[in-house]
Amino acid sequence: MRLLLLTILEVLIVSQKLWYFTFVAVLDSSYCFVCSENDTHTRQGGDTNSLFRSG
Repeated sequence: MRLLLLTILEVLIVSQKLWYFTFVAVLDSSYCFVCSENDTHTRQGGDTNSLFRSG
């Protein structure tokens, strides 16, 4: 019984991590698009940032 609980807990933790990473990735990409003033977020391509800023 204890092993079953541990397995369930492990699965929950792993799925939660996967969900968290997906959430962060989606947030991060939309944040890059919306807030182009932040220079640390250049994964979308640095050219878009300068384009947004200049015009």
